Amino acid sequence: AYAHGHAKHYQLGWWIAAETELTISAALGDLGAVLGLPSHLPPTQLVGRLHQVLAERDGWLLVFDNADDPVIVEPFLPKVGRGHVLLTSRNPAWQGVADPIPVDLLSLATATRLLQQRTGNTDKHAAETLAEQLGRLPLALEQAAAYIGAQHLSLGRYLELYQARHAELLARGSPVGYPATVDATFGLALDRLRDNNQAAAELLEMCALLGPDQLPIHLLLSEPECLPDTLASVARDPLEVEETVGALYRASLLISDVRDTGRMHRLVQVVVRQNLPLVHQDPRLDQAVQLLAALFPPDAWEPRNWPRCDLLLPHAQAVLDHVDRRHHFTPPAAVLLTHVATYLRARGLHGRAREPDEKALAMRQQLYEGDRSDVASSPSTSSPYRSRHE
Repeated sequence: AYAHGHAKHYQLGWWIAAETELTISAALGDLGAVLGLPSHLPPTQLVGRLHQVLAERDGWLLVFDNADDPVIVEPFLPKVGRGHVLLTSRNPAWQGVADPIPVDLLSLATATRLLQQRTGNTDKHAAETLAEQLGRLPLALEQAAAYIGAQHLSLGRYLELYQARHAELLARGSPVGYPATVDATFGLALDRLRDNNQAAAELLEMCALLGPDQLPIHLLLSEPECLPDTLASVARDPLEVEETVGALYRASLLISDVRDTGRMHRLVQVVVRQNLPLVHQDPRLDQAVQLLAALFPPDAWEPRNWPRCDLLLPHAQAVLDHVDRRHHFTPPAAVLLTHVATYLRARGLHGRAREPDEKALAMRQQLYEGDRSDVASSPSTSSPYRSRHE
């Protein structure tokens, strides 16, 4: 957007794929040829000569795209000259090399207009709803618009398909001017993470089953016995914890909040869940349920525990939704349902407490045969708290 808006201010502009040293060297070699430098120069000499040429010129812009590692990119950056360098990166840690400018999601109004303009469809309600469900992520909006145009769909029809088959649609459609879909883009980042940092990948998989906002990362790592093996080992070492969490922030798979929490874009969650190997799906869900059951205060009726309950409630509800969809009923899931119901009732939300109460009872009846104390003491049949307050 910057290059497009300020093109008249530059006589030379060059786009550089900056994922690796090889891609940077190749792009700068092409630029050197345009500027008349010998093609036979070794890479280090070519970069030095190129920097000399740029130092003597005015009005140039170099865009280093997808520059995720400052250590790789820094040697290729011109140190002097009368031009500008712009880097795009998922990694926010560029202090000392460049001035970071955070780029947030599009506003709902802008995302809605983008869908309407790209598709030629004026259905504002469908565009707003779809923009919100796509998390106002530009790549997802472009991809959806491309698919709508290719298939001659209305916005309303695509919205219906997305609500029923969202994971598949994230892999379909060719965004204009970008080589990869949402699924491929985040899937590649996830594959790299699994190759380089298994603990961070396991943490990401756990977070993908929770709510997208206000993820209490350090609290989630405070119960190692409930975590996957590699992550559990890391969770016992404070330094390794920070490095593991930092890997997710650098990849922008997790976004840091002002408070001690993180955010995970909803579409990243979808892609991570979709790319989770079948053999890990039930174990990860079990671990997420066990973790929240362990973190949720059992005496949730006590006001001193309400701040933690408030923080954990949306994540408990999210993971219990996955339990429902997969019909994966376990004793820890019943315990978590009971904790949620107890807290909702303690806050006076009796109507909302009824559903988790009844689900906990039904789950225990399905899990246990005959006369069991687990069933007899289920809140829907006999709750000390209910007998005192209802």
